[in-house]
Amino acid sequence: MKKYLAGIILPVLCFLSPTVANAQVETTIQPTQITIAGNRIEKQPSRQIFVQTNSPIQDLQVLALDLNSRDGITIFPASGIISNKSNWQTIRSNQIIVPVEFNLSQAPSSGEYLGNLRLTYTGGELTLPVTLQVKDFWLLPLLVLFLGTGLGILVSVYRAQGRPRDEILVRIGQLQTQMQEDIEFVKITAFKQYIEACLIEVKMDLQTEKWEQAIAILEQAENIWKRWVKGRTDWLQQFDYCQQIRQQLEDKNPNDLEVKAILRNLEATINDAPELETPEQFRERLEKIYQQMNQLVLETQKQDLKALIAEIPLDKRSSILPQFQQLEAKIAAEPPANFTQFKALTAELNDLKEQVEQLHDQSSPRSGISKNLLGSGGISSPPQTRSTNSTPEITKAGVRLKLFTGTSYAIAVIFLAGAGFSQLYIDNPTFGANPWKDYFALMAWGFGAEATRDAITKVVQSWNLPGLK
Repeated sequence: MKKYLAGIILPVLCFLSPTVANAQVETTIQPTQITIAGNRIEKQPSRQIFVQTNSPIQDLQVLALDLNSRDGITIFPASGIISNKSNWQTIRSNQIIVPVEFNLSQAPSSGEYLGNLRLTYTGGELTLPVTLQVKDFWLLPLLVLFLGTGLGILVSVYRAQGRPRDEILVRIGQLQTQMQEDIEFVKITAFKQYIEACLIEVKMDLQTEKWEQAIAILEQAENIWKRWVKGRTDWLQQFDYCQQIRQQLEDKNPNDLEVKAILRNLEATINDAPELETPEQFRERLEKIYQQMNQLVLETQKQDLKALIAEIPLDKRSSILPQFQQLEAKIAAEPPANFTQFKALTAELNDLKEQVEQLHDQSSPRSGISKNLLGSGGISSPPQTRSTNSTPEITKAGVRLKLFTGTSYAIAVIFLAGAGFSQLYIDNPTFGANPWKDYFALMAWGFGAEATRDAITKVVQSWNLPGLK
């Protein structure tokens, strides 16, 4: 019985053994999905597809279909998917390697394209999902990033250099316009020349980019102009008085050494007027000059009277000499502090002169005291001014941060901009699919990189560390 069963089972097993062996081979395709990321210019390497079936592969064909974008509007043409049969490698009758090339340059635009690659053969078909992620070539995005960074640098440079220059030039123009509109001011050469000299120095500082010094000098010129406008009427009165003094000195005896000294003092006082805070200070300086002039008049009259007394006979001189000595001591002890005192002293001199002339047998060649240097009338004190107290407000500009200027720009371009390029372009496999969004984001990042650099620079400057100011 056992021999009978063995004779039946063995032929059946021999008949089924090839079928069982064939059933153990599965139909597979590797990889199970193809994902390609790249740009439309650089060529992508071919992808190897391994196909294995449970029977010999016959009439294998690669069917490439159009790949659709996610929104379904654009397609990646099937002509961009190439599989050259001459490059196929047959390993066994049921195993084959199929190279497939994807020409991303045929993509109409950047973006993600999805579809399938079909491989058909006699007795079966395989489907291979395909995903293409196409981005723009790196050169244009990099240029856009540099453009954004460049715009940020231009704005930063203008804010640091161009804007201060323009603001200073505008203020210079406004000041010059105000000066030209004031007709009386043009006649006051002391103020006019002083402010013009300040403006020239400001322009020279602008050429060497010394913004802080230029602003400080410009503020000084503006403060001088404000002082002029505030006390304009009083300034004009004082300068009119200066002209009167100068005219009297020049008309009488400009070659006299003492007159020359007074003229020099007067010119120095006039030139220093713009540096004085108020017209009252200018008046005080002029009052000293007027006292000096009146003292000179009294001294001249006294010397003339002394010479006239010397011509009187000795017997008559004793009656007038004590009065002269008393008046001489009074002039030396109490110099005229104002015009009233000056008039009183000159009146006493004239009275004494009349007495001397009565005692004199004949008129003296120097009897006319009016022939002295400045005349007997002397000169009155300068006009009164309204009291004004104004303090100039000149703000000293701080020193700009210079140590890290060059390195900060390098940080903005290399590190900050590089981080933006990596995040927005390299990490985005479909950069350019939405050009407005992608490129403007890249430009904004570049612009923000410079803004970040500028903010870091200001923070470092605010630390007030030694050597960083």
